[in-house]
Formats: sequence, C-alpha cells, structure tokens
Amino acid sequence: MSAASELFWLGEAGHSAGRWVLARPGASRRRGAVSTAALEQRGVDRALVRQVTAELMGRMEVSGAQLRTPGGVGWLDVHHVPVRRLVAQVVRKLLQLGTHPAFAAVPGAVRPVAGEALVTTRRGSAREYRYYTVTWSAVAYLLGGSLHRNHVYDVGLSRSDAIVPVSGPAQERAAGPAEVVGVSWSSRHAATLVPVLAEVRRRGHSTVLLDLATDPGQQVRAEAAGRVAAVPGWRLRVPGGPDACPEAPTAWGRVATVAGVQVSLERLEFLASLVVGLSAGCTQPSWRASGEVEGWLEQQLAAAQPSAVVVASDINPLGVLAIRAAERAGVAAFNVQHGAWLPGSVSRPALLARYQVVMGERDAVLARQWVERPDAEVHVLGQPRFDSLSGADREGQRAYLLELLLRAGWFGVRRVLVFAAQPVSPGRLREQIQVLASGVRAAGGGWGLVVAPHPAQDADLVELAAAAGGVPLAVADAEIGARGCLAGADAVATLASTCGLEAVLLNIPVLELALPGAETLALAEQGAATACATAQQVTAALNAVEGGSGGPGREAREAVCRWSGTSAADIAELIIDRATPGAATTAPGECSPHARAAEGVRPL
Repeated sequence: MSAASELFWLGEAGHSAGRWVLARPGASRRRGAVSTAALEQRGVDRALVRQVTAELMGRMEVSGAQLRTPGGVGWLDVHHVPVRRLVAQVVRKLLQLGTHPAFAAVPGAVRPVAGEALVTTRRGSAREYRYYTVTWSAVAYLLGGSLHRNHVYDVGLSRSDAIVPVSGPAQERAAGPAEVVGVSWSSRHAATLVPVLAEVRRRGHSTVLLDLATDPGQQVRAEAAGRVAAVPGWRLRVPGGPDACPEAPTAWGRVATVAGVQVSLERLEFLASLVVGLSAGCTQPSWRASGEVEGWLEQQLAAAQPSAVVVASDINPLGVLAIRAAERAGVAAFNVQHGAWLPGSVSRPALLARYQVVMGERDAVLARQWVERPDAEVHVLGQPRFDSLSGADREGQRAYLLELLLRAGWFGVRRVLVFAAQPVSPGRLREQIQVLASGVRAAGGGWGLVVAPHPAQDADLVELAAAAGGVPLAVADAEIGARGCLAGADAVATLASTCGLEAVLLNIPVLELALPGAETLALAEQGAATACATAQQVTAALNAVEGGSGGPGREAREAVCRWSGTSAADIAELIIDRATPGAATTAPGECSPHARAAEGVRPL
C-alpha cells in the first residue's frame, strides 16, 4: 500500500471548470475528499486487471521494440515480469479510482502531491528482491498531472543502489568445453538442474553449470554439481536503465484509455524505465546489468561450444537472456519447470525454450498456451527434486518436528501441521500464521504448528510467529525449511509453495490456505487439497485428518506431478536425444505437436 493522501475537486462541484488535486492527509479539509487508502480497499476484478495489463504491455512492447541489448533482446522481453507487475499496480489503482463517483462523473488530470516520490519500496521477506510501489502521485502524473518537486525514487531506494563492484573483468575466466550447459541463479534452480546434469555425465557427456546467483545462500555447491563457473558479482550489480539519464516526459504523447480515462504511454514507459534502471542482484538485474550478463553468457557459450543449454526458468530476466544467447549460438534450448505455475501468471506467450519439461498434466495445459515457438515440444517428466522423496526419512523428520516443539516449551503434541511459508510481505505472513494458529488452537487431537521458512525468506519468522501466542508453535531452522521436515508432518499448509506438491506426492493431507486476495496452486480444485479460507475451516480440516481422512487419490497426484523417481534420468535422456544431430523425434512423456497430431489433438 502506498502512502495515504486525499483526492479532492478544486472548483465548484458539478462543474468542469476545476481540477483534481492530491494532497497529504488533512491538508485539504474539503468536503467530499476521499482518502487514497480508502480507494485501495475497494475490490476490483482481477481478470480485468490482467486483461488491461496485457493490453498496456502490448502497446508498450510495440513502441519500445527499438531498445535492445547488444545481443538484440528487447528491454521489455528481458524485464517483462517486473514491468508487468508495475503496470498491474497502475491498472489496479486506475480501476479503484474509477469507482469514486465524483471522479467517474468528471474524470481528468490530477495534480500530484508536491514532493512525493513516484516509485517507492516496501518491505518484503524475500532476500535480494525489491518490492516496488507505484504511488498515487505517479498515477496522477500518468493522468496528465505536472510534477512539482517530485523525486523519481524514494531516498532509501536510491541509496540502496550505491553498490561497489566486488570484482572486475580481469578476474573472469571461461568455463571451457562442455556438451551441456546449465544455468542457475537460485537454490531451487540448482536442486532442479544438478541431478539432471549428473545423469547427463553418467551417460558420458560433459557438463558445466553457470552460476548467476549473487546471494551466497543461493549459490551452487561445486562438489555436488560437477564443474561450475560463477558470474563475477559486479556484472549483476551495476545500475542503469534503457536511458542513461532519464528525465520525466512532460509531453502527453501516445495515450491509452483505462477505466474511462486517458493514460500517457510515454509516461508509463518512463516509470517502467525507473524500475529496470535499478539492480537488486540476480533476481532483478538492471538494464545495464542485463547487458553485462548477456556478454558473459556469450563468452561462456563460445568457450563451451555446447549442444544444449538448460535453465529452470525461461520467463525471468536471466532465463530470457540465457535462452536467447543459446538461440543465437544455434544451441538446443531446454526449460525445466522448477516451481509451481499459476493460471494467469503470464500475459503472453512467454515460454521461450523449444523444449519444455513440466511436472504434471495440468502444467502441460498451461505450457501449451504459453509457448512462444510453433515447433515447441512439451514433455511431462515430473520434477528432479522430487526423485528422492520416496527415500525421505519420515521417522527422523517427525522426531525433528516434535523436538522443535519441545524446545519451544510445548509438551504433549501428538500431531503436527507444517506451514510452508513463502517470501511475501511480513503483514501477509503474520495474517497467514494467525489464521493457522487460530485453527490449530480450536482443533482437537493435540495439534502443534511448525512454520517452515522458504529458501529465499528474509523475514524474522520467529518474531512473526510469536505474535500468534497461546498455541503450540515453533519455527523450523532455515537450512531445513519445509522440504526438510514435511515428510514427518500429519498435514501440510500452503498457499502456492511446491512443498504442497511434495506433500501430495507423499499422500500427506494438504490444507490450501485460500485467504481473500491470495493466489493458490488450486490443488483443492483437483481434489488434491482442502481449501481453507478461515480459521474455522482450518480447524475442520485438521479434525478431519484426526478422524482418519487421508491424502489425495492417485489420479489427483498424477495431475499434479508425474512421479516415478526417474525424472532426472528421463530429462537427461531427452536432452541428449534432442541435442544430438539426427536424433529420434520421440521420447517418454513427449507431448510434441507431432505426437499430439498423431493422437488427433490439435498441434500448438
């Protein structure tokens, strides 16, 4: 939520001779003034937000096509995800503004709050991830308002980007020859790709893993991954947007109509350039950092001369750069789905690699909608991280959970609910924990709650959990996380964590925390979880588990993820097959256009 201000009409009510003004709270003292905080509480159609966001992104992509990296990748291709999130904020605020009857009757330009920044940051719980907020003054600027001592960034934002390079070009080395190159920038990517590369090496082919992680906790352990080449940190830390010295456009320029008002596209593009001009490491590289990484990737591919490049996400900036570099080098490109996908999470064909490996049949449906290439192949081969699930030490993990609760001073706990937390805002985390704690408190059966952090979590979960109070509750160690203890749980709660998928595969009951406004994996819709929107529903679900209610059936599990214990080996076989000249055109789990045509299914 952005800083509160008040919107009021300066002029005679009901007449067009006047103007809309934003002012700090209490400054106007005018009858009919509406608080922007109140506007932000008004619900809007999420499907409409996605639709209008997609339309605006399309308009921006056409006009911004000339801004490209040295390798020829458009700035809105590289930064599509962060820019789309920013545009979605703008659209949501415009739709909320349109619900104000007085503004809807006389829409028009709005004067911003003097001195307010256009883009600010808000606290999040994910390491190396910056959460941007488009202020209401920025919305006023988009509607034609003139800036008056308005900074483009808040002070904390500009200071946070004064990063000193940690190394220089003289320290760089090429990785050397390798037949298959993997690209990783998070621990989840590494956990997905390392088993696959190991299987490739077992079949007699050389590999190298290019590690683009800037957070030490997300970097690859070389002893487990074979040969690793790490990007020099300075390449991902340099700031700089598409325009080296951007200035806020004063001209109106091209316009688009949103919620009955005209919005300047030039000004919207300027706001987007502010965001992509700042670097937050590998998760959100600046435009200039993207060019630096692109050059490094090209050097590595030129030295390796591979037959295949494989990533664990080809939607985010670094994945886009890696896949495009592979295409320019004439190398087969593969994307292995590392995390759960949500319907509506992309607004255009965004899966770039020709060969797409997905977890389950429901992901294959989305992949067919999202692939960019007409010759793309979609293969349902499961998730390599899950191959080892069948060997999970359930007794050891249960002992760990009970010991956590004992150390926290809770005795007599007989059943444990594990909450797989995610790196959302501290406020949302607190709300989620309180709902679960209230549900556990009211349940019978001696339930306890263990909150398990996400690998990228940076929030103090112990402090957030302490606010729940009065219920058996403990926080798992960060190095253990949900993946390291969920096999010992009696039930697992999640919103959109892949740990929910793991619990489904292990036949552990899953509570899908479907709080208002929250996105989930929609496991409940497939009979793989129980939807819980309130503490009372959490209690009911836990009592059902106590009464003998088991996990999901086999059909639901198969839809969520194909699980044979051989995903890494199957994906390695696919990579070798497709990257070999004159290779066969079929493979287990294939869902290519040719295969579907043969089955009477319409090709992509």
